[in-house]
Amino acid sequence: MIRRKIDGRNFALKRVPLDKDATEENKAINNEISVLKSLNHANVVRYYDSFVEKEYMCIVMDYCERGDFQRRVKKAK
Repeated sequence: MIRRKIDGRNFALKRVPLDKDATEENKAINNEISVLKSLNHANVVRYYDSFVEKEYMCIVMDYCERGDFQRRVKKAK
């Protein structure tokens, strides 16, 4: 979780390692970002920004305070 200084709002930060030799994996990461950018639905986590920091692609998304869907399904069983 990261916090925006201006208003204290929380966001999730997904850090994906980049490998200079893994061209196909890097294409998949960029494809995921493109898909996230295009989605706008109440049941989909919202994308805000992405950037490269050192060897990581960082993706900024809504922070889900109740956890992710997979965790909620496991808890419901």
